[in-house]
Amino acid sequence: MGTKRDVIVVTGGSGGIGAAAARSMAQPERAFVLQYARNAEKAEAVAQAVRSRGAEAITVRGDMSREQSIVSLFEQAVAEFGPVTGAVASAGTDHPKMPTLELTGEEISRVLSLNTAGVLLTCREAVRHMPESGNRAIVVVSSWAAATGGRPGMALYAASKAAIDAFTTGTARELAPRGIRINSVRPGMTETDMIAPATDTPQKASAAKATIPLGRFATAEEVGDTIAFLMSESASFITGARLEISGGGIKI
Repeated sequence: MGTKRDVIVVTGGSGGIGAAAARSMAQPERAFVLQYARNAEKAEAVAQAVRSRGAEAITVRGDMSREQSIVSLFEQAVAEFGPVTGAVASAGTDHPKMPTLELTGEEISRVLSLNTAGVLLTCREAVRHMPESGNRAIVVVSSWAAATGGRPGMALYAASKAAIDAFTTGTARELAPRGIRINSVRPGMTETDMIAPATDTPQKASAAKATIPLGRFATAEEVGDTIAFLMSESASFITGARLEISGGGIKI
């Protein structure tokens, strides 16, 4: 890539899609800053996996729903490794199935603070700390739900992800003259902790898989590998894309 060392910040880096993306991207001459919210042990295990592939890695605890925590994350990245060349905005949350009439202001604020505002601020800070040349890229983790409104009771989650898709499209045009790329991935149901409530019995898991044309869930590694591609120079002419990783969406 265009700089001596790629410095990549991954939010939600202690597990799931964020961890898979970091492992997929890990190689010598790259340094990773893995943000985590609570589980330091899991984050360090991901960092060790990244280091085993020749990359450098540190973990940073932070709340990605708070602006100052996001600012501090990138300041620590620059202090440790130098200018940031890439970011994967993977930190996010879902919510229990909730009809519109049962939505509360507290739950709306909680979901939008992390899934929407936190991602926008992560992108802002990434761009703020990027050099003026080289392969510089951002990938935001959206959701297949952003394109469809989500499954019943999940409209708030879908809305929080649709907002970052719109932001990605507009920001891609804004940053293109500077050579900075930004894309979103839209995973469908993926084998991470987030889908546990919908798959915690064999019957529920089977029923969920039956709604997916490919008949199975995505693995975190499949999504992580796609992110790694979009972050790489192999995707140097891709910006503003919204890439679905949904196994065909949902059966009608």
